[in-house]
Amino acid sequence: MKKTSILFITLTIVWMILIFCFSNQPSDESKNTSSDVTRKIVNIIYQDTLSEQEKELKIEKIDPIIRKLAHYTIYTIGGIIIGLTLTTFEIQTKKKILITQAIGSIYAITDEIHQYFIPGRSCQIKDILIDSFRSVYRYNNNIAFT
Repeated sequence: MKKTSILFITLTIVWMILIFCFSNQPSDESKNTSSDVTRKIVNIIYQDTLSEQEKELKIEKIDPIIRKLAHYTIYTIGGIIIGLTLTTFEIQTKKKILITQAIGSIYAITDEIHQYFIPGRSCQIKDILIDSFRSVYRYNNNIAFT
C-alpha cells in the first residue's frame, strides 16, 4: 500500500473519531462549546461597538448559524478526505464518487444513531440526508478525480 494511501486512510479515521467525539457530547455541553466559539467571534467583530447585553443578543441570534456552519464544514472536510483517499487507489472515477457517497452516507447514519443515545441529542433523518450529500458534493465539485 502506498504511503499516501496510508496517510489519507489515517486522516479519514481521525476525522471519524473527531465527529464521534463531537457527537458524544451531551446537548448542553455541545451548545456551550458552540456558544463559546460564537462569543469569541462576536467579541472580535464587535469589540467596543456593542454593550454586553447587545453582544448576548447577537450571540443568541448567530449561534445556530455557527453550529450549522461547523457541521457543514466538518462534513465537507470529511468528503474531501474520503475522496482523496480513494484517489490513491486504482478505481474508476464513477466508482470513486459512489464510494465517497456511500462512506459519507453510512457515516452520517451511524453518527445520527449514535446521537440518539446521547442525553439531549436526537437522531434526525434530515441531518443524515444533509450530511450525506455535503460530503460527496463538496468533493465532487472542488477536487478533480485523478
